[in-house]
Amino acid sequence: MLGLGILLFGVLPRLTGPLAYALVIGAYLLDFVGPLLDLPDALLDVSPFRHLAEVPVADADLAAAAVMVLIGALFAALGIAAFRRRDLEEA
Repeated sequence: MLGLGILLFGVLPRLTGPLAYALVIGAYLLDFVGPLLDLPDALLDVSPFRHLAEVPVADADLAAAAVMVLIGALFAALGIAAFRRRDLEEA
């Protein structure tokens, strides 16, 4: 989520706050309310919370955690690159 927030800041700086909060709330709703509404698994899999193991109950899934860290790092790198390309003037 943090990497996606950085990407949003690099691409749409004025909308970063509302969009980042919307992504977090949307992922939360998909994870907790989606199964109650019998949403399809393909839609529920959009939430990043669905791919992490419930660590106290189950063993940690290090592969899924590593993939999520890599995706976050990729989004962060893209956001930093987009931020550097913006037309900023010095004061």
